Amino acid sequence: MKRKTYLILVLALFLAACGNSQTNTEKQTKKMAQEAVDGDKATDLTGIFSSEGKSYSGKVSTQIFPATKEYSVLCQADDEKGTLMQATFKDETSARTEQTLKIVKGSIMHASEPNEVKIDFDLKYQSKDDKAGFAKVVKEGGKYYIVVSDAELSDADEKEKKTVSGKIPF
Repeated sequence: MKRKTYLILVLALFLAACGNSQTNTEKQTKKMAQEAVDGDKATDLTGIFSSEGKSYSGKVSTQIFPATKEYSVLCQADDEKGTLMQATFKDETSARTEQTLKIVKGSIMHASEPNEVKIDFDLKYQSKDDKAGFAKVVKEGGKYYIVVSDAELSDADEKEKKTVSGKIPF
């Protein structure tokens, strides 16, 4: 949970630093970070994901980022501190529409179209445009799932790569 809170705070600070041409004050940045933490909604659902032959399962939480209204589905592994998989959609409506998704470059808060998703793994690896793998949203038994198969993720310099798959309910 600490790592998740750290991710949210980093995202809020990044947004504040990269925002429009207006200057963001420290107070605004703290408010954004607090809204992000407060907006986190734990679920009773458990997701599964894998990378490099290792499988994980963990609790799922969802969040709407206040500044952008983007919708995030996060699955954090129960047995590994900090191991997580996160999918970020344009908005909740997009996330809850059965569809095949375009995996987009994982710059922070990048999903801007209803059919786009950004994938993160362990905070270090992010999706890149035009890489292998696919993602889709399916509805089964009244629940929505983000299904990711063999998505290639890279670190910021694109020197290290990971391939991830998963099925996460939300």
